[in-house]
Amino acid sequence: MSDQYVQYLIKDPDTPQDTHDAIALYPTLTSEEQRTWRNQWLPKMHQVAIWNFYWRILRPIEDRDGTEKVAQEIDADIPALELQLREAQQELEDAKQRHQRVVEDRQNKKIGQEAVEDRAQDDTAAAEELNE
Repeated sequence: MSDQYVQYLIKDPDTPQDTHDAIALYPTLTSEEQRTWRNQWLPKMHQVAIWNFYWRILRPIEDRDGTEKVAQEIDADIPALELQLREAQQELEDAKQRHQRVVEDRQNKKIGQEAVEDRAQDDTAAAEELNE
């Protein structure tokens, strides 16, 4: 990759400054901190920021240590990512159940309100009959 393109990535105006700062911080972190960083930052990054991270950080590591080392580190993230996925799926299921309960409660309140209105109409009709 050309140095000119890497310089473009570093200055990418569409990437928020906190993301640029986080990418610059990555090489200074321990292996465990890098794993936490990847789990925290990569899901939030847009495509250009991910390319920025790859070409500025991962690619030089691959060139120095080999692709296999980087792949092994990222593969080590999979159990944590799978746990995050399961937690997110459970949160989604819980949210669907809460939504269903809200819908049912609203329907029950509506049915209850209709019953009260029907009862009031019946009482009004009965009172009118008595007055006649």
